[in-house]
This record gives sequence, structure tokens and C-alpha cells, in this order.
Amino acid sequence: HRFGSPGGGGPGKRVENSRVSAIIAAEQPGRIAVRSPATMRGYWRRPQETAAALGDDGWLYTEDMGFLDAHGYLHLIGREKDMYFRAAFNVYPGEVEDALNQHPQVAQSAVVGVPDDVLGQQGWAFVVPTDAADPPTLEALRDWVGRDLASYKRPDGLTIVDALPTNAMYKVDKRALKDLVPPFEKGGPGGIS
Repeated sequence: HRFGSPGGGGPGKRVENSRVSAIIAAEQPGRIAVRSPATMRGYWRRPQETAAALGDDGWLYTEDMGFLDAHGYLHLIGREKDMYFRAAFNVYPGEVEDALNQHPQVAQSAVVGVPDDVLGQQGWAFVVPTDAADPPTLEALRDWVGRDLASYKRPDGLTIVDALPTNAMYKVDKRALKDLVPPFEKGGPGGIS
């Protein structure tokens, strides 16, 4: 196994271990499907939702997105519903967050898409700094992310926070974060708060 990957395989092929199998539909980021003895058989009294989630072949099509690297290892990059579109490009916040979280001044981060009249959406980063007295700048984080990811994935705005809001399941509450994006001028955020 590789760090950050549950295992290897090939596009459209199974990635298997003793408990679960997964498939990826393409070499580019795609929706992950899983099958195991513990996979649900359906939603209780909700046949339409069951049909949308479970294929005729017994695979559960998750909302998780992933890709296979050059060595065939599966990498999770986020949830389909969290993806945003920036200038016709798909951006998976999980991928950007992973890069941000490697920055020495970042303790934790979350990224959401915000409306933009020109680009469709832009990425807004929320960062909990490792040292509140010395938070990272937007420019430093954009440079950091741009080292490993495409330029359109770099965050366009930044809000420094003491903590990220969580929901009842202790997951980062991205809806609450969208409410924290400060008002901005027509044409996009492009700022820091």
C-alpha cells in the first residue's frame, strides 16, 4: 500500500482487499463504486434512491470521488457534492485541502466554492493557523498549492478562523462555512478576511 491510498488496480478495474472491492470508471477523477458483504442492500422504503445508488451489478455507487495514479493506486479526493466548477474546470476541495494541510502554518483547512460572475465559482479557503499570531497569507497559500496542483485549483480567497465548524457527525460543516464567506464586489471574491 501507499500512504493516502487504500490499494491499487486499474481504470474500470477492481481495487480489492479482504473486505471491499472498488472500481473507478476512468483514468481521470471519477465516482467510486464499492461492493462487499457489508454493503447496504438499499434504502428502507425508498426504491428511487436505492436505484440511483445501487447498480444492477450489485455495486454501490458512492458520492466519493477518486483517481488512480500512474502506479494504479486509488486516491480519494472528496465528495461529488462538494466539487465546484471554476472556469469550466472541476475542482475537488479535498485535493486542495490536502495540499493546504501540508503547509507549515496550517493546522486545518476547508475549501468551498463561492459564486463568481466571470468564472462561475471560485475557491474560498478557511484556515486554522498553527500559530494564531502568525497566520499564513493568501499569496503564500496560493504559491504552496500551485507547486503540486494546477493553477485553477489555488484558493482565490482566505478566511482565518479559530476552528472549523462541525456538524453532529463531527465532520466539517461546509454549509456553515459558505455562510461565513464575506460579501465581495461583483466579479469575484479575490480577497482575505
